[in-house]
Amino acid sequence: MDPKELVGQAKALISRVSEGCISQFQGSWTLSVYDSAWLAMIQKPDGKWLFPESFEYVLREQQKESGWFGYACEIDAILNTMAALLALEKHLNWPAMPDHERDDLELRKQHGLKHLKSVLNAWDVHSCMHVGFEILVPGLLGLLKETGITLDFPGKSVLMNLNTRKMKKFSPEILYSRHQNTALHSLEAFIGMLDFERLRHHKVNGSMLGSPSSTAAYLMSVREWDDEAERYLIRCVKDGGGNGLGGVPSAFPCETFEFTWVLTTLSGSRVPHQMRENASVSNALDAIASQLRSNGGTVGYSSGFLSDADDTAKAIHILNILGRPTPCDRMISHFMSPEGHMSTYLGERNLSPSANCNALICILDAPNLKSHVDSVASITNSLCDYWWGNDMVDKWNLSENYTAMLLAQTFTQLLRRWDSGAFERLPKSLLKDRMLVVVFQLLNRLLFESDSSGLEEQPYPESVAYRVLACIALWSLPLSQALHEQLDLIIQREQSYLRNTKSEWGTDQYLWIEKVTYGSRTLSECYCLAALLTPSEEHKWHSSIAELFYFSPKLVKLSRFFHMAQGQKKELWKYEACIYEGTAFARKLQATRGEIFPLREGFKDEYLAYIPAAWTIVNNIHKLNLPANFLWDMMWFSLLDFLVDEYMESNVDLLDATEKINIRTWISATLRPGAEQKIIPRKRPISPDTDSDGIDAVNDGFISKGVKSAEEVLARYIEEVLQHPKVRTASRYDRDNVRRELHDFLMAHMLQMEDNTKLRVDSALLTLSSPRSSFYTWSRTIGSQHISALLSFTFYSCLVSASQKTEKRQDCFPNAVQKYKASDLSARLAVMSRLFNDWSSVSRDFEEGNLNSLNFPEFGTDKKHRLEPPSSLLARSKEVEDLRKSLLHLSEYEREASRLAMTNLLQEIQGRKETERSGANSETLCKAIELFVYVTELFADMYVAKDLTNTVTSGSRKSHSNSGDSSVAIKPTQES
Repeated sequence: MDPKELVGQAKALISRVSEGCISQFQGSWTLSVYDSAWLAMIQKPDGKWLFPESFEYVLREQQKESGWFGYACEIDAILNTMAALLALEKHLNWPAMPDHERDDLELRKQHGLKHLKSVLNAWDVHSCMHVGFEILVPGLLGLLKETGITLDFPGKSVLMNLNTRKMKKFSPEILYSRHQNTALHSLEAFIGMLDFERLRHHKVNGSMLGSPSSTAAYLMSVREWDDEAERYLIRCVKDGGGNGLGGVPSAFPCETFEFTWVLTTLSGSRVPHQMRENASVSNALDAIASQLRSNGGTVGYSSGFLSDADDTAKAIHILNILGRPTPCDRMISHFMSPEGHMSTYLGERNLSPSANCNALICILDAPNLKSHVDSVASITNSLCDYWWGNDMVDKWNLSENYTAMLLAQTFTQLLRRWDSGAFERLPKSLLKDRMLVVVFQLLNRLLFESDSSGLEEQPYPESVAYRVLACIALWSLPLSQALHEQLDLIIQREQSYLRNTKSEWGTDQYLWIEKVTYGSRTLSECYCLAALLTPSEEHKWHSSIAELFYFSPKLVKLSRFFHMAQGQKKELWKYEACIYEGTAFARKLQATRGEIFPLREGFKDEYLAYIPAAWTIVNNIHKLNLPANFLWDMMWFSLLDFLVDEYMESNVDLLDATEKINIRTWISATLRPGAEQKIIPRKRPISPDTDSDGIDAVNDGFISKGVKSAEEVLARYIEEVLQHPKVRTASRYDRDNVRRELHDFLMAHMLQMEDNTKLRVDSALLTLSSPRSSFYTWSRTIGSQHISALLSFTFYSCLVSASQKTEKRQDCFPNAVQKYKASDLSARLAVMSRLFNDWSSVSRDFEEGNLNSLNFPEFGTDKKHRLEPPSSLLARSKEVEDLRKSLLHLSEYEREASRLAMTNLLQEIQGRKETERSGANSETLCKAIELFVYVTELFADMYVAKDLTNTVTSGSRKSHSNSGDSSVAIKPTQES
């Protein structure tokens, strides 16, 4: 496709929307059955239908022996069918209706009603984001009830609760005032509740906030016929995109919206800059500037309409980038919410990521940027909060690629401004600890999803264009060569798709959200052109930003290790991408290292790189896309798993027998059910010489300094776990599980210390002479409890239940069958982790005098076996190798058993989702289970690939970690 041809097409599009902005506007939105049905219900004062062609359009759109389908979502089908049924009822009650037509309409009604009931029964109300659905659907239910149609469905109580909360803020007086309100766009929901005569002053060119359905409801409800409203609706039918055949869009006109969107979207191609002296473009810019002045610095999607943050940001932005300096102060003061984010409209229920991105981009290109640093920080924090919590569902566009595009463009521009020195006052933690995680996760989702899906599903070209523009924005970052190459591949492949589907650019592409989903032929063409004309450009970054993206030789080595550990089945670049993401978490993890356990001078904490790498690798490679908050909490807990293990073996194990008995007594007393935690949490690094911090130790009588110190450290650890916000807000059952497993975990450490002493009496003894249980029993009790896998799973369950969007906190696994199968899964994972860990650490365990699986009689003979000196053992004698083969065989056996247990649990959850939790919550739970299992397996693979645990000198002996599962088995190495 000739670039000159594309530029010419872009210029023609700009000219078209510029002329539309200043003259008679021709709509480009898709038609709406919902709005057309409302026009079909209007009767003139003489009783005749005002728009019989609209009723014919509605009938044409009905599916054979069914109802009216949705364009993209359930709510589309629901609203279309409900409004169509109301229109049918009204026509059936028309005295002049011929009998033969009445029979046809009655049959259509029955088919439509059956369809509506089916869609309502499947509707997930929680996930609906469409404009005003919580007032529209209840209103329509009431109108249908008046005709004798009563509808009940599973989500009705949730819907009515939303409606009640919304209506608590509503009063008719709000609409009777002189100020516009978003409710004017949905007046059909208030039929019977308002005096529509008192709304006449709100008309703008005959419309009620540009809504054909709302205007139709108004015209049907006023006592005196309104000619201006009639003229507006006639114009909708004639110029709204339906070619006079009765169909109308869900909003009309929208000249400001389409003009500003087209020019800002194409600004990366520089085509608008070439046309700013064009008469039509200049006049349209004058019109936009005039709207801003007359409306106090804000605009709506059409002249005279209620202002919104999206259109205001776009309007100010295009004026600034085309050389007309325009401040954004009024936009910020008008739309900034008390929570710190920008509201699209005042009083809206949910944050809109796209509106906040558009506002932030506008601010970043404003002439007085440095005066808005606090606003930049506030909006950025809000966007990070929503991304970290996996709440980035936009309320104006259905495509995830749209949100990705805006985030990529916004944060890369923010990084450029930061790099230029414009944000010296912004906290560095916002960039390093929060925003970079968003950038890397966004990059990885684009890379991994594009790698798997290709373009086989034939997506809308407009949605593909969003993805191309997102990749172009991220390409400007100082990434590694491998990731730049992958972005190039995506850009080239998907640009080729856009060229091959050029004939489809102007087709109906249902991506945008109004009352029902709609598409815009203008916007589709605009985004496709931008994706083909916007170049991938390098940016010269200063060291302050470039260093954050530097892929050091150490990270290269780490990538290759994980690549090798997983059998080199996936491309190496995927591991590089995950390691990139892990580095952003690692910085935050490093800051928490000394909050509970004493820092040790002279040791490198290598596990700080491996912990985030493991979680990000599994999350990305398995395409689970679980939220950053979720990953972070488990990275933090993984760190605690390692640190408490290290502390127990390098400090508590040095106490004498009596002192250890005191510690065991204290653990039991502290973690008994109902025990009070008399603890002051620690939020500053601790050194080995730290004195008492005021913690009340639960112990009577004299205790040694060593015991007191250990109790204080362990008390802080217990406090951090049990008082974690997501543990505290979990169900009683899940909280009790955490306490129980925490007790068993710490006690298992104390018991293993006793077993270790039996080995140290005679360091050459291989086989335990009097083990406290069989190997099988030990591996499922002390052996697996000692590595914290069971504790990690119970903590993890609290995180999962916290992520479920339910009004009342439930158990993570709500019934006896799921609880049992979940426990079985975690137990098998724990055994698997212990066996793999022991397989990898035979030599080290011998040197350090730690109990290993091979010490049990099951691996020996009738004779006592004495190992040869460590140097011979390190050479792995044939005898030892044979024993290790047996242990590896058992490890793989437990891996298979874990996989089977996972499959059974997932099937159980998926089979029960219809009755015990919503489909969306079931999907999240299943993904979370997969993440935990595959991270556990990844550590097992790491044990096989390399003996990760390095010995640590502490006091008079060496110790090591038997941490498995989500805890990390990489010991810090002592610096020379």
